[in-house]
Amino acid sequence: MALSDYGLATLRFVYTSKLRKELQYTISNLRHTLQWSQEAWPIPQRLPRRAWRVTYLKRPFRVKTTVRHYVFHDFRYQFTFRDVKDVPAAVSTVLGSMTPETSCVCHFNWHYHGAAWNEFRSRVL
Repeated sequence: MALSDYGLATLRFVYTSKLRKELQYTISNLRHTLQWSQEAWPIPQRLPRRAWRVTYLKRPFRVKTTVRHYVFHDFRYQFTFRDVKDVPAAVSTVLGSMTPETSCVCHFNWHYHGAAWNEFRSRVL
C-alpha cells in the first residue's frame, strides 16, 4: 500500500464567521477563484447558526436589578468537493479565499482503491 494508491474521495470544509458580510465575501472569493481552477463548484450547505449568551450583573453588591445580557452568533457554511484530483491546489483555493475574520475547518476523506484497482487502471490506461 503506497501513498499513490490512496485517492481523496471528499474534501469537506466549513467556513465560520461572526460577521455575515465577511462570510459572504469569502464565498464570493471562492466562487471567483474556482472560475480559474480545474475543480468543479463544490456542493454548498448552510449550517445552522450557533448562538451563545453571556449574562452578568453590572453591580454585584448594591443594585442587582441591572443585568447585562449579550447574545453572540456565528454563521457557518459547509462545502464539499468530490473526486479531487489536485489536493494541494484545492486546499490552497479553499484557504486562499478566506478573509481575516473567517475561520475554516477542513475534513479529508481518503479512499484506498486496493490492488485490484491498480491492475484495472494499468490495463485501461
